[in-house]
Amino acid sequence: MKLALLILLAFTGVTSVSCGAMMALEPTGSLLLLDLHWLQHTSFENFSLPGLILIAVGAVHLFAWYGVRTNRKNGLWWAVAAGMLIIGYEAVQMLLLQMTYWLQYSYMAVGLFIILMALQLKHKELI
Repeated sequence: MKLALLILLAFTGVTSVSCGAMMALEPTGSLLLLDLHWLQHTSFENFSLPGLILIAVGAVHLFAWYGVRTNRKNGLWWAVAAGMLIIGYEAVQMLLLQMTYWLQYSYMAVGLFIILMALQLKHKELI
């Protein structure tokens, strides 16, 4: 189960940081085929700030990956926090954009699996 958790943390971390960087570097969203029209119901003029936030979310996933991989004291709690962050990011994105795509639900499911696996491993650690 620890291997599966590490894979999900790495996947989510790398994809979040890379997509966030593309959004921040090209605020029009053209690198990811995003449409500025999607931001019409938000206070954002472009994708730069959402991209920076996504980089931070991904960095927490990578930090949690390191903590779990090296058996740090709070590594599993960082994984729980990372799962909550990606679920929160996607939920806020869906509310602000007033639209949904399958990828948002997929990342929310991955976040839930991260939380559940980390809590299961934490429970085993306590026994």
